[in-house]
Amino acid sequence: MENDTIVNKRNISFLLIIFFVIGLVVSIFGYINSQQTVSVKYKNISKVTIQKIGQGSKSLGKETVYKKSGEKITLMKGSYLLKYTGIDGYASDYENINLNEKPVFISLDPDYSNSRLSSILEDNFEDIKIILNAKYKNMSDYNIQKGKLYKKGQWYGTTLQYSGNDVFNYDTLRLVMEKKGDTWRLVTSPPNIILSSKDYPNIPVDVLRDVNNVQNTMFVQKYTDPNSKVYFP
Repeated sequence: MENDTIVNKRNISFLLIIFFVIGLVVSIFGYINSQQTVSVKYKNISKVTIQKIGQGSKSLGKETVYKKSGEKITLMKGSYLLKYTGIDGYASDYENINLNEKPVFISLDPDYSNSRLSSILEDNFEDIKIILNAKYKNMSDYNIQKGKLYKKGQWYGTTLQYSGNDVFNYDTLRLVMEKKGDTWRLVTSPPNIILSSKDYPNIPVDVLRDVNNVQNTMFVQKYTDPNSKVYFP
């Protein structure tokens, strides 16, 4: 009888150990499965950080700093904000990242900074105007706005605002140019009121979006300025 009691106690202890081991394995597997890796390779950047965010992009916890390009960091699955600071002459920006079932690999090479792009535009604007005036014979009826350079200075977008004698014409035409080598070429020809990514799939979408968002200030001035030929008080 005593032997049976000892055997039962041993069986119970053995079962408890098995349940403990199974529970431990499940916990470890669950913990591992709740994590994911994100690798970031970068250049022209001085600092890269990643931070977990919650609903409404609210920051959760501390930022993790990438110590070198190509480093792999293991994090809990979820939504993250990856921020980077460009070196002098390069833009700083951020990306939203979701860590799910697969590892994430990110390569960063930022665009030029706005100040650098503005400086480059100063050296190129006269050449751009010469090309446009040579391309279109009626350019005397339009004002070529300064516009902007994008990316690493190879994309240019601007508007042509009507300034001719037709008082009911308030067209704002948009155009994008690309620089290859030392030569600017018109990509959107003829200029249009709206530039579509369907018509110009080779132009970066963010460039098209920004050019399309330029407001027609000349239209507002024409119909609100008391000194204008057309004035509706």
